[in-house]
Amino acid sequence: MRTLVLGGTGILGRATVGAARRRGWPALGLARGQADIENPTRVAAAIAAFRPELVVNCAALTHVDRCETEPERAFAVNGAAVGVVAAACASAGARLVQISTDYVFDGAGREPYREEDP
Repeated sequence: MRTLVLGGTGILGRATVGAARRRGWPALGLARGQADIENPTRVAAAIAAFRPELVVNCAALTHVDRCETEPERAFAVNGAAVGVVAAACASAGARLVQISTDYVFDGAGREPYREEDP
């Protein structure tokens, strides 16, 4: 499965590219400078150039303290920019896997989480 990994030069991104390649999938990991997820033109161009079947988004603002002190910036990168990626994937017919975290929810819940859950 032809796989494009956004945030592909970070720890998770490199591991994802490696996992895809071990499965024999053509995989390309792009750094922020190559496909900044906040830039619709760059994301669409990267997807058009590589023609992936699957896009894995590992790009995120992950510094928790910064996210708490800069919530608008955190939402721009970890929320709105994901919409940019999803739209580009939809236009190209690629599937999207969005990586998330267990930092917000501890995983102990017995029901699916809602955004409003503590």
